[in-house]
Amino acid sequence: MAKRIIFFSFLLVLSYPLLARESIFKEQRIGFGYYPSFKGSQNFWLNYSVNKRSQKLIYSIRGMYNFRSESNQEVTNYAIGPCISARVFTLFKNKLDFRATLFGGYVNFTYKKVDYPGNLYPSQYNGAALMPGFNIQTELTDRIGIRYGGNAGVYYAKTEEPIFYKKNGILNYDVYTNKGIYWIILVDFSITIKITKNYLPHQR
Repeated sequence: MAKRIIFFSFLLVLSYPLLARESIFKEQRIGFGYYPSFKGSQNFWLNYSVNKRSQKLIYSIRGMYNFRSESNQEVTNYAIGPCISARVFTLFKNKLDFRATLFGGYVNFTYKKVDYPGNLYPSQYNGAALMPGFNIQTELTDRIGIRYGGNAGVYYAKTEEPIFYKKNGILNYDVYTNKGIYWIILVDFSITIKITKNYLPHQR
């Protein structure tokens, strides 16, 4: 159910600027990203951002999906939430933009054993996250840009862990629930595409 809500939320956010005749923001972009991360994991990013032409502040909604297969378990996770970035400094006449970012949202981690009895119930961690970070981005053309960066911070998660035991020779398990604070790191490499029209002369 949560994945469906996230999917339809992204469709609504991405379709709105295409349907609206005007916007208080002068530039809107969508981004598609991929990053092969730690231990062979595969990260896929999707984001929608809006900003004024000066790009001092960029407001985004970002989502990430990740999976990793190991010898004894499969790991899947996703994150979604708003992100704001502020320009710190630029180089080469604003061609290379260094930005501080702050990402907050919801994250979910699922660890599932591939062998019995661990495959009966996965371990799950999900909750709210707050992650500062740093991005470097550049514009290749008026329409196409590249962003590379990462965010690291903490998330307050509800955890569900299976505890296995035998009773009368039959294997059973109980689900142990808890709450805690955990570290999290998200890294991405994305291509951004401007979806707004070219600026009119009086807007430059």
